[in-house]
Amino acid sequence: MPMLGPLLLISAIAATPYRPTDDALVLGPVTSDAPSALKELRAIQSPGSAAEFARRMLLRAEESQDPTFAQYALAAVERQPGADAEQRVLRATILQRLHRFDAALAELDVALEAPDPPAQGYFVRAVLRTLRADYAGALRDCAALLGRIEALGVAACAALPRARSGQAEIAYSALVDMLDASTGDNEVTRYAHGVAAELAWRLAKPDALERLRRAAAHGKPLQRLAYADALIALGHNEEALTAIDAMPGEGAMLRRARALCAVGDKESLPALVSALWAGIDARALRGDASHAREDAYFFAYIERDAKRALKAAQANFKEQKEPIDAELLLDAAELAGDDPAMESVRRWLSTHAIADAHLEQRLAR
Repeated sequence: MPMLGPLLLISAIAATPYRPTDDALVLGPVTSDAPSALKELRAIQSPGSAAEFARRMLLRAEESQDPTFAQYALAAVERQPGADAEQRVLRATILQRLHRFDAALAELDVALEAPDPPAQGYFVRAVLRTLRADYAGALRDCAALLGRIEALGVAACAALPRARSGQAEIAYSALVDMLDASTGDNEVTRYAHGVAAELAWRLAKPDALERLRRAAAHGKPLQRLAYADALIALGHNEEALTAIDAMPGEGAMLRRARALCAVGDKESLPALVSALWAGIDARALRGDASHAREDAYFFAYIERDAKRALKAAQANFKEQKEPIDAELLLDAAELAGDDPAMESVRRWLSTHAIADAHLEQRLAR
């Protein structure tokens, strides 16, 4: 496989993103049930049916890890006139799914100025603010949920911004204590278990891997990917392949390719790498720069292209600052032999007094 995908080369030469004039030209894979969803989209005639359709498409986008359905959801809500707070929060949730973070935050800022705004708006904005390293803002949004949702949901909302504001051990202990006292089994409880598992991993707790495994057992894609990441980090690549077996989406494909590289499987890898290249090339043709995290992962761990990995990782870290984004930047900088490129991660860690055993281990190298 060449280091530069052929379609990517065309896009790099062009001054503007390529816009097809032929409806028969496919710029990306189409999910089998996408045509029926598109037909349903065209039949929508009211804001209520648009919102109901959009929520179903969001769920399908998560289950299939196919952003096409999130695009359908966005098209549905944008075609309807007016926008109350509920509609804005829904639109922001869709935009977040599509990695359009600035636009999502703008929608939420307006929605949350309304009288008695939806609680979900505060939660979504807290997630986005945490992603952007605005931990004080995220904690204010979580505090606004007090009395509006169950206490465990508030604690789960606040755990990550607290952990990244110098209070990792306190946030982790408080959340685990609440989970130990909880007897429920619902979406809030499962989300809280996922957050606790992530913190346990970052703090190198002895039961971290088991917590990640239990969280992944509920089947949520992000939790399954987090478990696979941990297994790969520990060198358990065969187990990682099992953990995400048959899981759809680019995130799972990237982990499978990385694990296959590690175990030396030269039979299954070429087709997978070709499929990943096709996704990168399709994004380039669309002028879509919102997946720098995936690009950095591909070039750092699979193609081992230091220059392109570092460029993508730096662009990604400007947009989102999760631990995986910091790992990608440190690993890409190490691959490129560019120690100064690690400075933004060092500054992020020190500014916010973030405790993270895995990032500290990388920096110690």
